[in-house]
Amino acid sequence: MKNDQTPECTSLFADVATTGRRLTRDEVERRRETGEKAAREGLALRELIGDHLTVVPAAWPEQSLTRRSTLDLLTAAEQSVDALSAGFERAQRLAVRQEGAERREFIDDLLYGRSDLGRTAERAEGFGLRLSQAHTVAVARGPQAYTEADLVPQHVERALIGRFGGRHVLLTTKSGRMVCIAPGDQPQVLAHFAQQAFAAIGEGQAAIGRP
Repeated sequence: MKNDQTPECTSLFADVATTGRRLTRDEVERRRETGEKAAREGLALRELIGDHLTVVPAAWPEQSLTRRSTLDLLTAAEQSVDALSAGFERAQRLAVRQEGAERREFIDDLLYGRSDLGRTAERAEGFGLRLSQAHTVAVARGPQAYTEADLVPQHVERALIGRFGGRHVLLTTKSGRMVCIAPGDQPQVLAHFAQQAFAAIGEGQAAIGRP
């Protein structure tokens, strides 16, 4: 990513330093596309921006810049970073929506048994579950319906990950309820899910099934 973008960005910022112009619409869109590509490839946003900003000093002309030219260059760098971040976040939102849809489809297959068992087991591994062992399902509901994009399920999921790490746990939503699936020999995971869900909801119900 860095090697692909460095020559173009160096030339771009050098031109800005000389002319004082702003980035064009096409240049901004290319920065957004770069941010999206970085997110899809798993590059951290901090690393992406850090690599990007290293070319700013290289664009500085040998002669001293005026205050106006310095501000123009810094403004262009800010434009570029904003576009990179916007593209990165756009790709992340799309990934979250896609993952949420895949989770819901998997939960339907798992709970209703409508898919081939081999395919279900294969997909389960992608979500960190091993169907060769017993699992337990917990469900929580509140005064309103929830989706994966809502703050309450996200808060509960962060609490689970913060305490238990990966540990083969899947949290999603189904029919407006939060659903958590965990190995049957780890009741403390679902107990923590129920506690966190009840605290985040404020009022509602939580139930834990049997392995």
